[in-house]
Amino acid sequence: MQALFNRLSPSWDLTEQLNYAHRNMLPRVQIALRRDKFRDFATLKLLASRIEVSCNAATNYRAPPTPEKSLFPELAYRSPRKASRGGQTGAMGLLAPVVTRNRKIAGRGRVSAVASGPSTAAGPGTSAVSASALVRPVSAVKCHIARVCGERRRTYCFRCGRPDMTVKACPTCSGNAEENR
Repeated sequence: MQALFNRLSPSWDLTEQLNYAHRNMLPRVQIALRRDKFRDFATLKLLASRIEVSCNAATNYRAPPTPEKSLFPELAYRSPRKASRGGQTGAMGLLAPVVTRNRKIAGRGRVSAVASGPSTAAGPGTSAVSASALVRPVSAVKCHIARVCGERRRTYCFRCGRPDMTVKACPTCSGNAEENR
């Protein structure tokens, strides 16, 4: 390319030659190689050849075999398992507050005691199954957020507060109310 630039009758300066060479490169190399990264043809050749090698390696990449098809399945890479969103893990029971004479409500990073409702303390004759039955997942529907909820589950419209109604079914909040015209 430099021989062709030397044949030009009004010779171009080096920056014009480099700009022209950069414009006529392959688009994938042109995207990866910024114009301000080189100031001579030697650096341009070096950087462009490195990019070509990495582009060829990327196009010829073959994914590793699955652990079942590998030579040593016990040594094969296994991706980390994602935590399921539906169920609760066993560690969640450790995060739930201990229930004593007062119901405890788990807030955001803090635990506060509420002194209302019946006592839920485990007596000497209760088994471990009944103690674990006290810790429920977050299931109180719109009355309050608590893992241990002693109140009856109830629903209400959280916009206007109408009992036994959800926002979707509420005539005033869902937009289905009859308008007085």
